[in-house]
Formats: sequence, C-alpha cells, structure tokens
Amino acid sequence: MGKLSDFECITGLLILGLIFFIIKQYETELTEKSYVTNTYMYILLALVITALVINVVDRRNLIDVYDSKFFWTLFAVSLISLLGIQFTPENNQVLKHIAWVVFVITMGISLYPIHKLNQVTNQTTNVLLTLICVVVGLTCIANYYPLGYFKSWEMPLFACLCGLVIFQLFDAFFSTEISPVRSKIYAWITIVLFTGFIVFDTQKVMLNAADMVAKCANQEQLGCVDYPSESLGLFLDILNMYSGISRS
Repeated sequence: MGKLSDFECITGLLILGLIFFIIKQYETELTEKSYVTNTYMYILLALVITALVINVVDRRNLIDVYDSKFFWTLFAVSLISLLGIQFTPENNQVLKHIAWVVFVITMGISLYPIHKLNQVTNQTTNVLLTLICVVVGLTCIANYYPLGYFKSWEMPLFACLCGLVIFQLFDAFFSTEISPVRSKIYAWITIVLFTGFIVFDTQKVMLNAADMVAKCANQEQLGCVDYPSESLGLFLDILNMYSGISRS
C-alpha cells in the first residue's frame, strides 16, 4: 500500500476529531443551534472523507476512469446505500451510519474523474477556492432572508433537476460524443440550479431544527435525530456545485 502521505495523515486525524466531536454532541441537550451545528459537522465529515477517498484512489491508481462497468456497479452501490440511509429507522443508528459511510465513499470515487480533469487543466486550487467562496456566500444569503423565504423553490428546483438529468441521459444515449460547448452549457446550468438548491437546503436544515427539537424533547438524541439523512441534501449540493465549477 505504501507510506501514508501528509494529506492522508492530516485528513485522517481530522476525521477522528470530527467523529469525537459528533459523539460528544450526542450526549448534550438538543437545541436548534446544536442541531444545525451537528448537521454541518456531518457535512464537513462527509466532505473530508470524500477528499481522502479521492486522494487514496489517485495516489494508488485503484480504478480505471474508462471502466464503464465499474462505474455502473458503483452507481448501483451508491443507490442501495442511499436507500439504506433514507429507509433505515432512526433507532438503528449503526446500520444507518454504515449506509451513510458507504454512500460518501462511493461519491468520492465517483468524483475521481472530475478530480483528474482538474489536475490535467491545472485548476484544482482555483476550483476549490471558488467552491468555498460560492458555498459561504450562498450560506450567508440563506441566513439573511427570513426562514421559509425559499420554500416555494422546492418543486421548481426538483422539476429542473429531473429535466436536466433526463436531457443529459438522452444526449449521452443518442450522441457519440458530447461537444465541449454542450458540456459547458450543462456545467453552467448545474451551477445555477445548485445555487438554488444550496440556499433552499440551508434554510431547510434550520426549519427542520425546530421540528426535531420538539419531536425529541425529553429524549436522547441517539435514536431520535437523523443527521445522516439531514446532511445529505447540502452534501450533494456541494458535490454537484464542485462538478459544475470544474466543467465550466
């Protein structure tokens, strides 16, 4: 396997630190602020795991980016693990968290080709800095507006996402090769679409916080709250924004 890189050591320690923090938070009283904080800790943990997976795959050349069968298998595993997160009851936290970790790992592997694209074009740093600025800026916007301000965006955003996915699938099926121009168009549509999703899902976490505090009153957090499911929306929004920025 070879010696661990500095990046792998640092991210490994960061993962352990985040896990320790999350475990300690389960022992505290649930408030709206702590619910939002814990959800963001899960999102941060998922992003760090994703970065570690990409680095490990890259350093050790573990996959072939042109192996379509592998990526279809990976898609199936990610779908099964996603269903596991959503449908596993809150009282079975072990299985729910196993499904969550598997899903996050599959997302990291899925992003590896995009990471290679950024390496080839020498834009990894620029993409990451742009992503951070965009996410922080949109989070500030979501916090600036009153809670529920973006609630009406849910169905239009979902309809646009379905349309984009279907159109890209048809394009991939009927075209031998997607032109660079169309690829950039898809990338910019993705950026615009997930700009909306980030502000919507940011406020959704804050709105759900009040409901969860009421639901879990006088109960232990473990077995009542569902941070893995709650964190998925923003986690996937950030990954899709990263993909869009990389291809734009």
